[in-house]
Amino acid sequence: SQVRGLFDEIRPALLPLSELSRETVHVGVMDGFDVVHVDKIESLEHVGVSSRIGARGVAHRTSLGKALLAASPDSFIEEYIRQGATRVQTFAVLPEDIAAIWDDVAVSRQRGFSMDDEDDSVGVRCLGAAVCGAGGHPLFAISLTGPSPRFTREVCLELAPTLMRTVGDLSVRFGGLPHPALAQAAAESAA
Repeated sequence: SQVRGLFDEIRPALLPLSELSRETVHVGVMDGFDVVHVDKIESLEHVGVSSRIGARGVAHRTSLGKALLAASPDSFIEEYIRQGATRVQTFAVLPEDIAAIWDDVAVSRQRGFSMDDEDDSVGVRCLGAAVCGAGGHPLFAISLTGPSPRFTREVCLELAPTLMRTVGDLSVRFGGLPHPALAQAAAESAA
Protein backbone atom coordinates (compact mmCIF):
# COMPACT_ATOMS: atom_id res chain seq x y z
CA SER A 1 0.00 0.00 0.00
CA GLN A 2 1.01 3.62 -0.42
CA VAL A 3 1.10 4.14 3.35
CA ARG A 4 3.35 1.11 3.83
CA GLY A 5 5.76 2.47 1.21
CA LEU A 6 5.80 5.81 2.99
CA PHE A 7 6.83 4.23 6.30
CA ASP A 8 9.49 2.07 4.69
CA GLU A 9 10.85 5.33 3.28
CA ILE A 10 10.89 7.23 6.61
CA ARG A 11 12.06 4.34 8.79
CA PRO A 12 15.80 5.06 8.24
CA ALA A 13 15.19 8.59 9.58
CA LEU A 14 13.58 7.12 12.72
CA LEU A 15 16.37 4.69 13.60
CA PRO A 16 18.72 7.35 15.04
CA LEU A 17 15.86 8.54 17.29
CA SER A 18 15.37 4.97 18.46
CA GLU A 19 19.08 4.50 19.16
CA LEU A 20 19.49 7.86 20.88
CA SER A 21 16.38 7.65 23.08
CA ARG A 22 16.22 3.84 23.46
CA GLU A 23 12.45 4.36 23.82
CA THR A 24 9.55 3.31 21.58
CA VAL A 25 9.22 5.40 18.43
CA HIS A 26 5.65 5.74 17.14
CA VAL A 27 4.29 7.13 13.89
CA GLY A 28 0.68 8.28 13.88
CA VAL A 29 -1.80 9.89 11.52
CA MET A 30 -5.15 11.58 12.03
CA ASP A 31 -7.98 9.37 10.85
CA GLY A 32 -11.02 11.60 11.09
CA PHE A 33 -10.65 12.98 14.62
CA ASP A 34 -8.64 10.09 16.12
CA VAL A 35 -4.95 9.34 16.05
CA VAL A 36 -4.03 5.95 14.64
CA HIS A 37 -0.67 4.28 15.28
CA VAL A 38 0.60 3.26 11.85
CA ASP A 39 4.18 2.28 12.59
CA LYS A 40 6.58 1.84 15.49
CA ILE A 41 10.09 0.83 16.42
CA GLU A 42 10.17 -1.04 19.71
CA SER A 43 12.11 0.27 22.70
CA LEU A 44 15.69 -0.97 23.01
CA GLU A 45 15.23 -1.26 26.77
CA HIS A 46 14.05 -4.49 28.45
CA VAL A 47 10.95 -2.75 29.73
CA GLY A 48 9.25 -0.56 27.16
CA VAL A 49 5.74 0.69 26.61
CA SER A 50 3.57 -1.78 24.72
CA SER A 51 1.32 -0.54 21.94
CA ARG A 52 -0.44 -1.89 18.90
CA ILE A 53 -0.21 -0.79 15.28
CA GLY A 54 -3.72 0.22 14.25
CA ALA A 55 -4.67 1.26 17.79
CA ARG A 56 -6.73 4.46 17.96
CA GLY A 57 -5.73 7.18 20.39
CA VAL A 58 -7.39 10.28 21.79
CA ALA A 59 -5.86 13.23 19.95
CA HIS A 60 -5.91 15.74 22.80
CA ARG A 61 -4.34 13.36 25.31
CA THR A 62 -1.49 11.86 23.27
CA SER A 63 1.69 13.57 22.08
CA LEU A 64 1.05 12.32 18.52
CA GLY A 65 -2.44 13.83 18.56
CA LYS A 66 -1.37 17.05 20.28
CA ALA A 67 1.34 17.55 17.64
CA LEU A 68 -1.14 16.91 14.81
CA LEU A 69 -3.76 19.23 16.34
CA ALA A 70 -1.14 21.96 16.82
CA ALA A 71 -0.13 21.64 13.15
CA SER A 72 -3.76 21.89 12.02
CA PRO A 73 -5.70 25.10 11.39
CA ASP A 74 -7.80 26.52 14.25
CA SER A 75 -10.97 25.64 12.29
CA PHE A 76 -10.04 21.93 12.53
CA ILE A 77 -9.39 22.23 16.29
CA GLU A 78 -12.81 23.88 16.73
CA GLU A 79 -14.39 21.02 14.79
CA TYR A 80 -12.42 18.52 16.90
CA ILE A 81 -13.77 20.07 20.11
CA ARG A 82 -17.33 20.11 18.71
CA GLN A 83 -17.30 16.44 17.67
CA GLY A 84 -15.71 15.51 21.01
CA ALA A 85 -18.78 16.76 22.87
CA THR A 86 -20.81 13.90 21.37
CA ARG A 87 -18.26 11.08 21.69
CA VAL A 88 -18.17 8.10 24.05
CA GLN A 89 -16.36 8.68 27.32
CA THR A 90 -12.87 7.64 26.21
CA PHE A 91 -12.84 10.02 23.25
CA ALA A 92 -15.02 12.76 24.78
CA VAL A 93 -13.94 16.37 24.97
CA LEU A 94 -15.43 17.70 28.20
CA PRO A 95 -16.09 21.41 28.74
CA GLU A 96 -13.23 21.47 31.25
CA ASP A 97 -10.82 20.06 28.61
CA ILE A 98 -11.29 22.89 26.12
CA ALA A 99 -8.97 25.49 27.66
CA ALA A 100 -6.25 22.84 28.13
CA ILE A 101 -6.55 21.78 24.47
CA TRP A 102 -6.00 25.36 23.26
CA ASP A 103 -3.13 25.82 25.78
CA ASP A 104 -1.45 22.63 24.52
CA VAL A 105 -1.89 23.77 20.92
CA ALA A 106 -0.36 27.18 21.69
CA VAL A 107 2.65 25.70 23.53
CA SER A 108 3.22 23.01 20.90
CA ARG A 109 3.02 25.55 18.07
CA GLN A 110 5.48 27.83 19.78
CA ARG A 111 8.14 25.25 20.60
CA GLY A 112 7.54 22.82 17.74
CA PHE A 113 6.89 19.71 19.83
CA SER A 114 4.19 18.34 22.12
CA MET A 115 4.32 16.44 25.37
CA ASP A 116 1.97 13.92 26.92
CA ASP A 117 2.94 14.12 30.56
CA GLU A 118 1.04 11.03 31.76
CA ASP A 119 -2.15 12.64 30.30
CA ASP A 120 -3.12 9.47 28.46
CA SER A 121 -1.72 6.77 30.79
CA VAL A 122 -0.24 7.10 34.24
CA GLY A 123 3.41 6.08 34.16
CA VAL A 124 3.89 6.90 30.47
CA ARG A 125 5.45 10.05 29.04
CA CYS A 126 5.65 10.96 25.34
CA LEU A 127 7.30 13.59 23.22
CA GLY A 128 5.83 14.27 19.77
CA ALA A 129 6.21 16.43 16.67
CA ALA A 130 4.36 16.62 13.36
CA VAL A 131 5.74 16.27 9.84
CA CYS A 132 4.05 18.80 7.57
CA GLY A 133 3.93 18.76 3.80
CA ALA A 134 3.16 21.43 1.23
CA GLY A 135 1.04 24.27 2.56
CA GLY A 136 1.94 23.31 6.12
CA HIS A 137 -0.61 20.48 6.28
CA PRO A 138 0.24 17.83 8.90
CA LEU A 139 0.96 14.47 7.25
CA PHE A 140 1.89 12.37 10.27
CA ALA A 141 3.50 12.73 13.67
CA ILE A 142 6.41 10.98 15.32
CA SER A 143 6.63 10.37 19.05
CA LEU A 144 9.04 8.92 21.57
CA THR A 145 7.28 7.04 24.36
CA GLY A 146 8.73 5.67 27.56
CA PRO A 147 7.98 4.84 31.20
CA SER A 148 7.87 8.19 33.02
CA PRO A 149 10.35 7.31 35.84
CA ARG A 150 13.04 6.77 33.15
CA PHE A 151 11.69 9.00 30.39
CA THR A 152 11.65 12.13 32.54
CA ARG A 153 10.65 15.64 31.46
CA GLU A 154 14.37 16.52 31.42
CA VAL A 155 15.14 13.62 29.07
CA CYS A 156 12.23 14.70 26.84
CA LEU A 157 13.55 18.25 26.62
CA GLU A 158 17.07 16.97 25.82
CA LEU A 159 15.69 14.80 22.99
CA ALA A 160 13.27 17.44 21.63
CA PRO A 161 15.83 19.20 19.34
CA THR A 162 16.79 15.86 17.73
CA LEU A 163 13.13 14.94 17.22
CA MET A 164 12.49 18.39 15.73
CA ARG A 165 15.46 18.11 13.36
CA THR A 166 14.22 14.69 12.18
CA VAL A 167 10.70 16.03 11.67
CA GLY A 168 12.10 19.15 9.95
CA ASP A 169 14.15 17.07 7.50
CA LEU A 170 11.13 14.87 6.75
CA SER A 171 8.87 17.92 6.31
CA VAL A 172 11.29 19.33 3.73
CA ARG A 173 11.38 15.94 1.99
CA PHE A 174 7.57 15.98 1.72
CA GLY A 175 7.45 19.53 0.35
CA GLY A 176 6.96 21.41 3.61
CA LEU A 177 9.09 23.62 5.84
CA PRO A 178 10.80 22.89 9.15
CA HIS A 179 9.31 24.49 12.28
CA PRO A 180 10.40 28.15 12.71
CA ALA A 181 11.83 27.30 16.16
CA LEU A 182 14.42 25.11 14.36
CA ALA A 183 15.68 27.96 12.18
CA GLN A 184 15.94 30.13 15.30
CA ALA A 185 17.91 27.45 17.18
CA ALA A 186 20.24 26.99 14.20
CA ALA A 187 20.84 30.75 13.98
CA GLU A 188 21.59 30.92 17.70
CA SER A 189 24.04 28.00 17.61
CA ALA A 190 25.81 29.55 14.58
CA ALA A 191 26.10 32.97 16.28
